[in-house]
Amino acid sequence: MAGKKLEYEMNKDYCMVTGIGGCKDADVVIPSEHKGVPVLGVADGAFEGCGQLESVTLSDGVLAIGVGAFRDCDRLRKIEIPSSVGCVGAFAFENCRALRRVSLPEGLEFIGENLFRGCVSLEKTVIPSTVKEIFGYAFFGCRELREITIPDGVEKIGQCAFGECASLTELAVPESVREIGRGAFGKCAKLKKIALPADLKEIGELTFFGCESLEYLSLPESVEKIDYAAFSDCYGLKGVTLPRGIGKLEKSVFDGCRSLKEIVVPESVFTVEDSAFRGCVSLKHVMFSRDVMEVGPEAFYRCDRLEDVFFVGSLDDWRHLGVCQGNKALGDARVYFYSDSMPMTDGNFWRIDGDGKVRIWNE
Repeated sequence: MAGKKLEYEMNKDYCMVTGIGGCKDADVVIPSEHKGVPVLGVADGAFEGCGQLESVTLSDGVLAIGVGAFRDCDRLRKIEIPSSVGCVGAFAFENCRALRRVSLPEGLEFIGENLFRGCVSLEKTVIPSTVKEIFGYAFFGCRELREITIPDGVEKIGQCAFGECASLTELAVPESVREIGRGAFGKCAKLKKIALPADLKEIGELTFFGCESLEYLSLPESVEKIDYAAFSDCYGLKGVTLPRGIGKLEKSVFDGCRSLKEIVVPESVFTVEDSAFRGCVSLKHVMFSRDVMEVGPEAFYRCDRLEDVFFVGSLDDWRHLGVCQGNKALGDARVYFYSDSMPMTDGNFWRIDGDGKVRIWNE
């Protein structure tokens, strides 16, 4: 049997595989029994850095794969995990650079921290329907991962869980998800389409940072906070519909979105924070209301193509708006003031017509 010279730690009632031992095989089978006692699992770090391994088959009856068990096995192409396995430890397959496909068994309740981090050849895996949490960096740097289904039932996606998955083109986050961690989908360079839960409350820091292929976004109305730099450096982003319940636009939220052409700031927003739209070099039209009390430093810095500001308020309201330094683009733009009826005074005025479109009075 392949793997018959493996190292074991023996116990009266069970044993654990602890290392490669004298085994010279590239294709290893982890047995379900050794010397008359069941093999409970593969111990923490058992095969870490084992350069000879190319495939591993765990026999039915094995219950666990330990922390870092196969980490840095850079020739490991294939692993077969039976349904008996109920726990796969963090870091178990980190930096298995040749690993292409893995089927995880039903019954797992979480995808551990750094589980597949650096598996640069991983193209496909199935997340079991029993999983409740995907821990931080679980799939970070899986640059060949083209498709992944997050099952309904997952409640939390950890920090940078899918960061730098450069081949991922679309993703649906199920309705069960209540928390998305910092940078969860950061630098997914080919991500074009994402569906978010209708009840999502917050989009965390750097969540979609560097997703340069995203073009249009309509965020759920349930969202109350979009945190720091959530969509920064989304170079291809042309349009976004913001929810009507957010209180402010956080720092650098759309910093570097150089294809963004227009933005409607919801009436619920009272502050546009520092660098919110910095470097949005294609931005031409902005709409916001008199409820905005402050525009932070460099919020519109390098927005040199900004032509029109459609202000839901009067000239007097505009004069009371606190605009900090570094917002020359706002000062250079034409400001239009809202009026339901034909204005009786000179100036720039706008309205919403019956089709819901912006119209300039006297045009």
